[in-house]
Amino acid sequence: MNFESDDTDNDENILFDNDSSTDDSEHIKNHKNVSIDQQKKSSSTQSNSSYNFSNYLEIYERIYKFYCQDEHKQWQPLFTDIIKQSSTPYQTLYMFLDHTISTTNSKKHKMVLPFIEQFKQIKLFDKNIELDDTIKYNILLKICRRCIFSQLEAIIDIFDLRAIENQTMATNFINEQIEQHQDITFIAHMTKLLRLLESDAIPLEKIIIPLVLKSQWETIKFIVEDNKLFQRKLLQTIDSLISIDQLVARRLLAQYSINLNGNYIDVHILKRAARKLLKQYNFDLNDFPNLAMHEKLSFLKTLFVRKYLEAKRGGGNNNDEDDDQSWNEQIKELINDNRDLKMKLIDLFIDYTDIDSGYEWARFYDLEDFEIPEQIRIRRKEILNGATITRSMCLKPSIWSTKQFTDETYKPTVLLSDIIYVELDSDVDPFLSRFECARCSVGSHLPFVGFDCETFMDPTQRTLNSQIVSTLQLASLLPSRNQYLYGIFDMLALRLQFDIKSLAELAQRMFCSHDFILLTYNYACDTSSLIENYPSMNDALLQGTAVIDLFRVQQYILENWPQIFPYYDALLNSKSRGLSELVRLCFGNPLDKSMQTSDWRKRPLKQAQLIYSVLDARVLVDVALLIEKRAHSLSIPWSWSNFKGYVWTNKAFKKRIGTGPYVLAFDLTTNQQLLQKKILVDSIVHGFEARQITKENDDSSYVIVVFGQRTFSIIQWSSIFPSLLTTIIPQIQCPSWIVSALIVDLDPLIQSFTVLFGTALNQIYRYNNSLELIQSFKYTTLYSSCLFRHMNGSIIFAAGTVFGELILYEQESNDHFHEKSTISDHNGAIFSITYHDNLLCTVGDDRTVKLYRFHDNLELLASFFAHEARIWQSCLTSKHILTCGEDSSIRLWSHKSTGEMLRCFSVHRCKSAWCMDILRDNDDNKPLIIISGWSDGGVRRYHPDDVPIDSVENILLNQIAVNDYPRNVIFLNSLKMIVQMNGGQLLKIDNQNVTSFYDGRNSLKNGYAKMCVASDGNQYIAIGSLDGFVFIFNQNGIIINQFQIDSNKNNKILQILWLNNTLSSKLLVCVPDGIMFIYNITNQPATVDHCLEVLPDFEQRWPNTCLHLDKYNLLLIGDRQGNILSYDLNNQLNCSIYQRFERLHGINGTSSIDIDENTNLIRSCGRDGYINIFSINAEERKLLHQSTFTITSDITWLDRFINFPSLITCFTTNNFSLYTLDDQTKRRLMHVECGGGHRNHDFFIEKNLDAYFVYIRNKQVFLARKNLTRILNEETCLSKIPPTHGTEIRCVKLFQSNNRVYMTTGSEDTQIKLFTFQVGKSNPQCEHVSTLQSHLSAVCDIVVIDNLFFSCGARAQIFSWQMKSNIVVRSGYFMLHPLRRRHGGGGGGNINDENKKDNSDDDHGLDVRFTSIAAISAAAENGNYLLFVTASDAVLRIFRYTLSSNRFTLLRTSSHSEYCQLRVKVYSTRHIAFVSSTDGLLCAYDFSSLDNTIPSTSLKVHQSGINDFDLIEINENNSLRLASVGDDGSVHVSIFDINNWSWKREYLKDHFHQSPATGIRFINSTMFVSIGIDQRLKLWTIKNDEQVLELTKNYLVDIRDILSMDMIFCDEKNEFIIVVAGAGVQTIQFDLKNYLRTAFYDESNYLYCFAYGLVAYLSLLFYFMTCYTDPGYVPYKRVPDWTGAMTEESDDDNEGEEQQTSANSNQHLRKCLLCNIEQPLRSRHCDYCNRCVLKYDHHCPYLETCIGEHNHRYFWYFLLTTDILIIWSMMLCSRSFVPFSDWSSWLHINKFRLFAMHVLIISLGATTTLFCIHSYFALTNSTTWERVSRHRITYLNRLPDEDLNPFHQGYCHNFFCSFLCHRIKEQQWDVVYKKRVEEHVTLNM
Repeated sequence: MNFESDDTDNDENILFDNDSSTDDSEHIKNHKNVSIDQQKKSSSTQSNSSYNFSNYLEIYERIYKFYCQDEHKQWQPLFTDIIKQSSTPYQTLYMFLDHTISTTNSKKHKMVLPFIEQFKQIKLFDKNIELDDTIKYNILLKICRRCIFSQLEAIIDIFDLRAIENQTMATNFINEQIEQHQDITFIAHMTKLLRLLESDAIPLEKIIIPLVLKSQWETIKFIVEDNKLFQRKLLQTIDSLISIDQLVARRLLAQYSINLNGNYIDVHILKRAARKLLKQYNFDLNDFPNLAMHEKLSFLKTLFVRKYLEAKRGGGNNNDEDDDQSWNEQIKELINDNRDLKMKLIDLFIDYTDIDSGYEWARFYDLEDFEIPEQIRIRRKEILNGATITRSMCLKPSIWSTKQFTDETYKPTVLLSDIIYVELDSDVDPFLSRFECARCSVGSHLPFVGFDCETFMDPTQRTLNSQIVSTLQLASLLPSRNQYLYGIFDMLALRLQFDIKSLAELAQRMFCSHDFILLTYNYACDTSSLIENYPSMNDALLQGTAVIDLFRVQQYILENWPQIFPYYDALLNSKSRGLSELVRLCFGNPLDKSMQTSDWRKRPLKQAQLIYSVLDARVLVDVALLIEKRAHSLSIPWSWSNFKGYVWTNKAFKKRIGTGPYVLAFDLTTNQQLLQKKILVDSIVHGFEARQITKENDDSSYVIVVFGQRTFSIIQWSSIFPSLLTTIIPQIQCPSWIVSALIVDLDPLIQSFTVLFGTALNQIYRYNNSLELIQSFKYTTLYSSCLFRHMNGSIIFAAGTVFGELILYEQESNDHFHEKSTISDHNGAIFSITYHDNLLCTVGDDRTVKLYRFHDNLELLASFFAHEARIWQSCLTSKHILTCGEDSSIRLWSHKSTGEMLRCFSVHRCKSAWCMDILRDNDDNKPLIIISGWSDGGVRRYHPDDVPIDSVENILLNQIAVNDYPRNVIFLNSLKMIVQMNGGQLLKIDNQNVTSFYDGRNSLKNGYAKMCVASDGNQYIAIGSLDGFVFIFNQNGIIINQFQIDSNKNNKILQILWLNNTLSSKLLVCVPDGIMFIYNITNQPATVDHCLEVLPDFEQRWPNTCLHLDKYNLLLIGDRQGNILSYDLNNQLNCSIYQRFERLHGINGTSSIDIDENTNLIRSCGRDGYINIFSINAEERKLLHQSTFTITSDITWLDRFINFPSLITCFTTNNFSLYTLDDQTKRRLMHVECGGGHRNHDFFIEKNLDAYFVYIRNKQVFLARKNLTRILNEETCLSKIPPTHGTEIRCVKLFQSNNRVYMTTGSEDTQIKLFTFQVGKSNPQCEHVSTLQSHLSAVCDIVVIDNLFFSCGARAQIFSWQMKSNIVVRSGYFMLHPLRRRHGGGGGGNINDENKKDNSDDDHGLDVRFTSIAAISAAAENGNYLLFVTASDAVLRIFRYTLSSNRFTLLRTSSHSEYCQLRVKVYSTRHIAFVSSTDGLLCAYDFSSLDNTIPSTSLKVHQSGINDFDLIEINENNSLRLASVGDDGSVHVSIFDINNWSWKREYLKDHFHQSPATGIRFINSTMFVSIGIDQRLKLWTIKNDEQVLELTKNYLVDIRDILSMDMIFCDEKNEFIIVVAGAGVQTIQFDLKNYLRTAFYDESNYLYCFAYGLVAYLSLLFYFMTCYTDPGYVPYKRVPDWTGAMTEESDDDNEGEEQQTSANSNQHLRKCLLCNIEQPLRSRHCDYCNRCVLKYDHHCPYLETCIGEHNHRYFWYFLLTTDILIIWSMMLCSRSFVPFSDWSSWLHINKFRLFAMHVLIISLGATTTLFCIHSYFALTNSTTWERVSRHRITYLNRLPDEDLNPFHQGYCHNFFCSFLCHRIKEQQWDVVYKKRVEEHVTLNM
């Protein structure tokens, strides 16, 4: 047996994780301090025969074999003998251990511990340990680094490493590891080793100081533990590091030879940590003077803030003097005699510009001139010269002049004219663009931009932590004009205009820009306030790729190159702090703070405030320029890239769950949904716990525990029957909410299960045939928990509380749990706990991820800030973490302690990604497939590489163009591209081969030439130069045409574009002043075909894109101003603007115009991130604007449409992205970090879906490529029903068109979606048709009429839509007050008619929300519609919509109350509108005449708002019945008399809905349905006879938060379809005609079950009655009824019977010789019963009795009931068949049902045949025997007529009198026989 090939899984009981250990060779390579002598000695020792392990290999393999077979009694004695026989047992043990660990078989590694334990039992400690230093070194080097500490302690004892002679060697070894190793976990292990060696040779400070600088507090706690001495040393070390005197900290670092290595001492972090440690370790603050000093400084600052804010806010009051006195006493007590505090007190007075108070306190403490700041000295001189003292408590700048000390402070000149104040969102983009464009003029590096922010304290909070950001300041030097540019962003104003994602976009452009370097000082301090105020900025602030923190630069220079600072010698005497210190080092004087002010809340800001606010940002630029200049002059190698980016520590900031009740299954190989089954009734599925029970080649079966809320069920799934779920244990209720489950034990054969459940009340329940409570822990509420098996086999219950605590409980042998450990690392509720392979991950409300390693205790490995919103769940692999959260994204992270994000999936517009799971690869290193569930009901799959950070390759051009750089690049095809160099040369790149295309160094030199490639016809290349020349090249570089622009003015070519659909013959050329020509290049030279009207006046006056509509001979142009212009080319020469859409894409310009080949709709996109859709009126040749939408909110620049497939290229701030244009997914396919869209770039995609993106950056050409085949062809949405909306659906409407049922929905996400239904017997199939996007806010209501539907919503908007052949186009638009587009200017986006504004509502502004809309056709006018719109301003508006002109006209307004109107319905026959409102009123308006005052009448029907109502006609044109529901949960029915114009209350059901009711619809005049947020769909019936309103049926729907419903009657299926909408959509089919039958045949109906049981009982009853009833046996003693007899020949049919004839009647009688009796007529002897039976029919072997005169009717009853029972059973069996599209699968899964159906069919055939035969015999009064044996029965075969039935008395008499109701006594059949024969003879005579 080859044991080396056994399973090699690591056992972490033995070995460290691979990440925490290094290879021996790497260790030796990294640790060159080991002497060469030791190495030589080691090699010589290994070569010695006594160290040769080959002698032991055979024995070792035998030991290993016995060990693998668990034969301990075999290997242990063998090993013991070897040790005892060895003269050097310790060397032998070392060789066994060394060989075991050196092998690659990890299973052998498990033998380390058994070897050690066995050696300890041998007890050889009396022998001398003869080991040299090399072996001891190797013991520490190899064994100690691979064993856990339980083994390590045993090894130390065995090899006596505590001995004095070994102490030096062990200490040196540990010292080397601590100095050279960077693994923090390993350092902690070495510290433990040092403690085990009982050595204190290495000072604790040497170990903990590097950990303190890296903020590794968990590791520090691990080292210090409960040792009070270590705790005190730790706090003393922190106290020294934060000393105000920096020399103290430097001496401490130098003492222990510690280098900062780029890290710096973050005093704020150390102070916060020290506070926690002081409280935890219970030390006195006064024992640590520096800590105490910092605390006093903090309290002193707090006193100043409170004092001056109170003075500013409270004004004057009677207690001012008392308050001042109390404040003064606190100051004196705090400062006592501390000199530093005295000086800080004076500095604070200067900061708050209270110079006089500062002077008074300086005089009180008798401070000398050299001890006080300059401002106080000047004020002292003024007072000595006779100036008066004022006691000003205001926050205004001081009145004393600053001229006296201007020369002694650094105060750069800031001109107010250079400051741009940004308070509108539309001004942000232009301002930032000026900074981004400034990089073109900088050669060596990107331009510097200084950053600063001003904050103020929230007056409602008396702490220093609640800082509100007032302004952001930027400053930069524009090299082109040698002028500074300043920008002040008013965040108090902008935060009201920006949404969350706009703020994230702003932060991305600032802190992650590739166009400038952002200079900051103390970045963590500034950004912590930003994150507290704007959490959406978190991602950009954490990345900070453009940031350089000058505080870090300052520390680095002071450590390495202090000579860079010109005034370094002034450091020791400096009294400045922070940025002022840096300014003093650079310029000799501190920063001027004379204009400082603390009141940043008031607006407008004063001029002094504006100048002061930009001062710090300006100074940062000056400092950076000075440092760069000084480094260059001193020949110091300097690169700003070494400081770019910010490394965050853990403590960088101040603060910081099936589809409904259904279970769905999917096949991930085909992406098909296999099944959908309702498992939990009245509950929502929250989780699964699965256990595989069989694993064969073709079958993998799983037992699955499905739990949700307070219920659970156990089901089984098999791969053989993938579309079937078998319920093993039906739904069971649990007393508490279930949050986790674990299958402990199961036996599928006997269906025995043991399952543990963790609940939200911190309890554990166990299910084993019954549910029982095992244990309740300390009372707390859990949001998450996890039950799992640990590596030692024990069961762990991990509980995450709402307070951020993680509590671990371990199961004991008696099934009870004890608390193992508790940790509090989260600042909020823990939402998910995940365990995998000894790793534990928690996520929670604070948006952080915590990763722990769990052995015996929890060890924190990583902690990082992960999402922009709450995190719901996480998944783990051995190297990665996946998280999903409320920000609708899934993110992939590495296990690094700082959290490195590798991927981010954010492709759907919705609220949350609720849940996810992963399919791991074979090595458990990486997730292969990611499955996620979203709040829109969709289930999606992803590959981790679906959104790659695409790699790029650099194309080298220097070999061809020496000392030149590229200016422009364009694709010819996928492998060929043309590059224009700055020197004018054109290069051709063909599959990485660079050749010369055209030498234009004379004609194109130093010109930014424009290039364009024709897309149709010949691939000509057009190049326009700045001197007016146009060159047309073919693909070989040959000029086929050349001409020069002839214009009266400057002929510089600004843009050149090919016209599509012209076969490369037309060229659009633009020159300055917006002058454009269309050239025909087929002529030599090219001639002008058209002169176009000039473009509108703008700074950048040229087109970006054009589209030629050859069908209409129109040219569409999109320019840099965002306009879309249409030119009529029918004119021969001069073409004017035919139609214009001004600033549709904002001031950044329109980037692309294209036509969708599938829909023939025209679409445009621009650099505002929006897409506009147009249709075209063929008659008028004009564009009609349809809709506007975005891809995602973080996209700021849409670049170009790609038709095949339907894609779009776009840019975020720094990255290129490629997105799909699918309505449902909008997936990102490519992602390239290119620096932004302003760079020259091009994109090309081949038919095989190879995509290429080329761009120029840093004067180099880069190419990115990617194949999109798999991503595009693979479905990401797995669910059959397409996702609807990401947010709650506000309205839903059903309508029929062209024999199809449609559904349209409107949501809070501003979208309208159109679906089509395919109604079947099972669930309706839903298919998405289109998505409409035009609303600016939530869509509140939709109404459908004819082929039009109208939508209304917030922002007082109405849209009209027209559906033509499944294509929906927007036909009209109305808004009370038109809004200015986000990036537009001057009312941009004016694309509608001027009469759209409601002039009568000027005062309402944008607060008006349209809540409901109704429409009717204006009968008098064809194509006109009347619209009735309710609004939040309590006004009902009536509009006329004219279809021909697509115009809305406001006709009348009316109101009945002062409360918001909610719903409107119209009774069109009599022109009556009904309106509901929030005050519970229903109002009727008569609008039959709009010329006069509209009469109205109202009725109070609800206590609060009426959410919905419906009406139906009950008396034609006389009265209406209205049913309404409201917030009070009540249902109200009322009558409206049309003739008398009056209301009548009819029925009221109070509070029948447990929450607000939101929908109601009439089925007919006496039935209606209602729905509420309680998810109860109720069917109501009005019983007019009884005058009651009765609840007929109650149905629980599956979706939550129901806001709307609708109903439609489907003619095709003759049934109603009800749709309810809220957090999803659900359909209910309702058959009114078969309602009673359906209700009866419902399997859950008790009457149904009783009826079926009754039939079965009757069948069984008649069976026994037939069997046990006397069939009519002839008594043995029978008196003969004839005289004289003559013996005849016996009848063949009755052997043993004697035939006789009566003398009186001549009737043939028989005598039974077997019974010895005379047989009556129609009787026969039965051979089976051995008796004679009256009216013998047959003997039934199945009943084992005869069927005769007395039991024949019971037999007939039995057949009847059995037939009914079989037919009923067949109906039930047919319902149980599982539908399958695959025929073979259907047969396989339904084989037992099919067999049962066959048995029932055969039985039905038999019983039905018998029933029909015996029914015929009953009607004709005959029997089976008489029919079958007529020719052998004497009294029948001798009749005169063969067809004569002598016993027939009529059908009714036969059936009812003779068969069913016959008397028990014998029938006188001889009398009947004689009478019937005589009648027949008489008739035939």
